[in-house]
Amino acid sequence: MIERSIPHPLTSSGALPSSVLAVTAASLAAIRDWRLPGCLMCGSSDVIKSHTISKNVLQRIARRSQVWYFGMGLKDRELAVGGLLATRKASIFQGLCGDCDQLFQPADTIDFHQLMNTMRERELTLDEHKSVFLWNYRAVLREVCWKYLHIAIGDAMLRETGPPEAGMHLEDIFHRWEYQKMLASAWLTVTRTLTTWSILYESGNWSGVYVRSARLVGEPTVAACSLFSLDDIHPFHPGHAVVTVVPSREEDTTVLTWVALPEDAADLDQYLKRHHMLTQDKGDPDSIRACISRQLLQDINCLAIAPDYWGRLPEGSQRLITAYFQETMFEAATPEDVEKLNLFPSALRGATNPSPGRKRPTV
Repeated sequence: MIERSIPHPLTSSGALPSSVLAVTAASLAAIRDWRLPGCLMCGSSDVIKSHTISKNVLQRIARRSQVWYFGMGLKDRELAVGGLLATRKASIFQGLCGDCDQLFQPADTIDFHQLMNTMRERELTLDEHKSVFLWNYRAVLREVCWKYLHIAIGDAMLRETGPPEAGMHLEDIFHRWEYQKMLASAWLTVTRTLTTWSILYESGNWSGVYVRSARLVGEPTVAACSLFSLDDIHPFHPGHAVVTVVPSREEDTTVLTWVALPEDAADLDQYLKRHHMLTQDKGDPDSIRACISRQLLQDINCLAIAPDYWGRLPEGSQRLITAYFQETMFEAATPEDVEKLNLFPSALRGATNPSPGRKRPTV
């Protein structure tokens, strides 16, 4: 089981164990080259840089092999969240060894546009199910690394400010405790999801996930993939889903997919409807695209935008998108002007449908 090969970053008391402190104690600058102590799948110490979004997908929106990438990094001891980045560096995470990374090669051959058409006509083949599963499983593994990094940064920040001092305002101490509690809770929920995905992987149950999809027509401008929490449906016992945004290879369309475990299927449907991502919801196309953009910015921590499109956006929109992404890396925030968050230049078309022939699991 995968949970045996990864060290738990938090003890039962909420403190970080010495194995993790050794990685993070120096300072924020030391986290620039931080990585997991072992492969998430086999435990090997020979961890490499793996792509969450395939390089061939990123190239579809790139200019001179660069994308405008949003992710969390460090620059001069400050959090850096956006900028031009080579496709070979965008969306990478350090959580797999070279051999285990090769296991995900089938995921890099998916044509999401063709896949969506296929799902409407027939049940997917075993190989097609496997490719979809591996693409989304890789995003789950990346999220474990993401949570590790949050804990590392949080620990470094707390160490730089020092332990609570006598006379420190009670509110400051409470905020520190709440932050550590939030990190512990986030870790526990994401590892619970990881365990279930790992069981499906080890059993070869590639079709054991629930899929929804939608299509945006127009110039492809975004590539993204991330596991996110359905905590606005069940805040105390949240499920998870993976959202993927992929530009089409040939047509001017963008395919969006949401994938969840069977026990989270009903929550995912409720989430999509609540946030107006279901295309059967009537409304102004621009408002629908803005709602989708806002929710993607809130849920995604691995986002690439076409440099040409980013350059055409007004400065006000660029600032708002950057600020909103930065604010929602740790917690949800509400933008003042939703309409300026549009990541897509064209309207939504088509229906959002579950996989054909598969009944929605009950929970």
